[in-house]
Amino acid sequence: MIILGKFGDKFAENFHEEMKKYRDNVSYHPFQYQIFSNDELLPRFCNEPYMAITKGGEIRFPPGAEKLRGAIKNDPNVLLVVRGASGYKWKPVHELFNGYLSSKYLKTEMEVKNLILVLPSMPFDKQDRLFYDDENGGELIDGAPITLKYARELLREYADILISFNPHDYRDRTGWIIKDETTIPGSTRDEKGRILDSKGRIILPQAEDWTGFAYAIDAMPTLAKYVLDSLSNPFLIGPDRAVENAIKKFSNKTIAADKVRDRHDSLNAKSKIELWHDMKDYDAVLFDDKIQAGTTMNNVVQELKVHKSPPRSITCAAVNGEFVQNKKLGKSAFDILKESGAEIIVTNTIETPVSKVSVVTLLAEELYKLIN
Repeated sequence: MIILGKFGDKFAENFHEEMKKYRDNVSYHPFQYQIFSNDELLPRFCNEPYMAITKGGEIRFPPGAEKLRGAIKNDPNVLLVVRGASGYKWKPVHELFNGYLSSKYLKTEMEVKNLILVLPSMPFDKQDRLFYDDENGGELIDGAPITLKYARELLREYADILISFNPHDYRDRTGWIIKDETTIPGSTRDEKGRILDSKGRIILPQAEDWTGFAYAIDAMPTLAKYVLDSLSNPFLIGPDRAVENAIKKFSNKTIAADKVRDRHDSLNAKSKIELWHDMKDYDAVLFDDKIQAGTTMNNVVQELKVHKSPPRSITCAAVNGEFVQNKKLGKSAFDILKESGAEIIVTNTIETPVSKVSVVTLLAEELYKLIN
């Protein structure tokens, strides 16, 4: 197996070391992107980095792809890791098309036969950016410019398998993403087979059968164990049942859950939680699968801070930390939560200043089971 990772990405390098524990003849090749005048990103796969002297000092550049091309002829099975960095300039489309263009290049130009694409954090705009079209039958309309469905449709053109951690529809499980029409909490079907939300309104099917292509890895137990092991008396808060179920695997503590179940309400960030009267001896932990703009977590943090008996500490934990610019508050999600005084802990699916939990070993374990 050949593992490809962006030049300097420790996630990919460490993953290569982990995979050598499971398989013989695993090689690693770094690559970097070249940006052309029309802003098109193309991968440049390389042999070994070399040094170049510039006015600003030494810079390392990868040369050509002869060595990699020869390796692919001997072993046409490639695993490509595409991992982005968080920040206010982070855009899902960047990592999405990096993965797409790299997969296309490998399949069409490098003659790769079997390609596994690993996007540790699946790049798409969150699908809870939805609204109900009450004027036309109350259908649930997807307002996100890059939905999970269309992102997968694009990547499936050249990748044979897609692996990510806690995509939005993982539903507390590790394995193939399968068709599940009950992606909206409380949904039912009417006599015509149409899907209804908890209030009986017609909604559009959001799920699709991705069996055999999209593979989800649930990193919430790994994150929960890391966080809970560091706290003496945690008080857990999770925004959905999938998060709560993962946390329960590692704690018998009572969970106070975000009671918002209607996505229409969640758009207005009307998060309501049930808190104990006396929390001064507890460490409050907010868990989610993703922190994007940080609005919901910040609202809960502020509610905890003004509690008549507030917790002694507050931690915001998530698998994927995108920390994008919060347009409403005019700051990045990272700055918002940091200024709130809460501790922030995320995994290294995305490169962030607070990526304290590594999921590299988990990726190697799941991949080993998958390919064997």
